Amino acid sequence: MTQTLRTTRILASAALLAVALLPFVAPSGAAAPPVAPKFLELGKGPSIVFVHGLGENRMVWMPTARKLVGRYHVVLVDVPGHGDSPLPDPFTLEASAEALDLVLAKLNPDSTVIVGQGDGGMLALLDLKAHPGRVRGIAAIGTGLKTPLKVDDQEIRYFLRALDANYDQMLKMMSKGSGRDSVEGVAIHAMASQTPPATMKAYIAALLTADATTALKAFQAPFLFIAPELLFKGGKTTGAMLREHGYPDTTAIAVRRVANAGTLVMQGQPDTLAAIIADFTTRSLAAKKK
Repeated sequence: MTQTLRTTRILASAALLAVALLPFVAPSGAAAPPVAPKFLELGKGPSIVFVHGLGENRMVWMPTARKLVGRYHVVLVDVPGHGDSPLPDPFTLEASAEALDLVLAKLNPDSTVIVGQGDGGMLALLDLKAHPGRVRGIAAIGTGLKTPLKVDDQEIRYFLRALDANYDQMLKMMSKGSGRDSVEGVAIHAMASQTPPATMKAYIAALLTADATTALKAFQAPFLFIAPELLFKGGKTTGAMLREHGYPDTTAIAVRRVANAGTLVMQGQPDTLAAIIADFTTRSLAAKKK
């Protein structure tokens, strides 16, 4: 579910609840070598790598991927800890980004773009900060650079007690908040419920203090923020929405808005999303490589 249950805005709107759901998992021991996540390849042509958000799996992209396989080599990745991909041990976002890089390293950097949803977009930025030049562009769907919420130790302890009281109820609450409507909220919850609790704990705890602003600043290729309509709830302007997602220079970010869409925009609006991604891919591959 994606920067969620950081999806489009899970950490911004429900980060404190997220901490309540998931106890902190501290890194322990020496870092093991990264293990490549599982992925599915379809079609031929320039590569589009899809990286889902928290609580989802690679197959969430299939409705949109079907619209693109006739022209592109589509790569659907299970984010570490999800689907068939192991969670790094010890866990950090950087360790997950290194695992993702084992997929990107197999592809031609001159004909590859990456599409990341929520924290999937953050992992892409962290990967490319450590390994610049892997792709020609990033399209990020509802990805935040950092959460605006400050959570101290006392609040964490309080919300952990709430988790102990009723995990599933809290998970449902977060899922409902990230859906376009109640039906999408149910679908998000169903996927998140199948995600190992250890994965949820590790990512949400890390995302509460993560900051990818320097990673975006270092990225020297086209960057597109794809904004499902849900992000503008309450009449937010584009600038206000981007600031809420941690973007300090809102005028420098290209934004494409998708009407009638929530976290599962890839399923609810596959034609529109596929068209946006195809256009971005064409423009990114045509852009002068810096």
